[in-house]
Amino acid sequence: MPDTDSRLSHAGKQLSGVACPYSRTFCRLMLSELSHHLRSFRAAMQFMTCIPAGSVDDISPAARNDMLIWYPAVGAIIGVILILGEWLSSPLNDFMQAALLLTIWVVVTGGLHLDGLADCADAWVGGLGDREKTLNIMDDPRSGTIAVIAVTLTLIMKFAALASFQNWVMLLLIPILARLMIIPAFLWLPYAREFGLAGEIQQALSQQKRSLCKVIIAVIVVLPLVLISIELWLLLLVVLVTTFLLWRFAMIKRLQGFTGDCIGLLIELSEVVLAVAFVAYVWTT
Repeated sequence: MPDTDSRLSHAGKQLSGVACPYSRTFCRLMLSELSHHLRSFRAAMQFMTCIPAGSVDDISPAARNDMLIWYPAVGAIIGVILILGEWLSSPLNDFMQAALLLTIWVVVTGGLHLDGLADCADAWVGGLGDREKTLNIMDDPRSGTIAVIAVTLTLIMKFAALASFQNWVMLLLIPILARLMIIPAFLWLPYAREFGLAGEIQQALSQQKRSLCKVIIAVIVVLPLVLISIELWLLLLVVLVTTFLLWRFAMIKRLQGFTGDCIGLLIELSEVVLAVAFVAYVWTT
């Protein structure tokens, strides 16, 4: 028996010596992958919000190029902040609460998407159907009358929707679904400029990453069924898909692709139509 125990102990040590290096290697790979995705998430936060997410200096180009999959998660954080704002402002009347929530919405995103909306509005009207002229106007930091009108109308629509109906599910889903639309834009449209961050992100999309993006789209599209009725889900799906297809048609026809400003336009349009759809459903059922 002692000899048997000794042999078993010796064999165990040998197996341990073989397994440990592989275990350590696996752990290092897992930690490296986790660290990479955390940096990608931080990059998405930095590019899509004004929420402090650390320094950009330690974010590698590889991590930055993978931030696409984290945009819906950024939308979820924006939604949680809006829900918190609704809870804190609940003693106020509907109009004051709507004004406060809209202010939070704009401040958290830094007005980034509104800026894209404004640039696209100016460029679409001023470009007069000319691709290069449209792209050049988008680069102009000045805002024209059309830009001001577009931003004003967008804010009015959001304010009216928030004043008409406020619900934590609405505040959570709208930012998530609107930012989800960025993923199919990168998958199914070319980048319109020769150089740019969006172009780099698109070029870094391997077949494996594209498959992951499609899975993320499918999962996030289905998840709202846990929170809302199938009738409301179908309504939101129809308006969202219709908005995306119309946006895509306009981008292909004018620019043969998209730019960063066009993504801002897509997000703002998606948020407005989703808010209107929520209110329309509530008031008609």
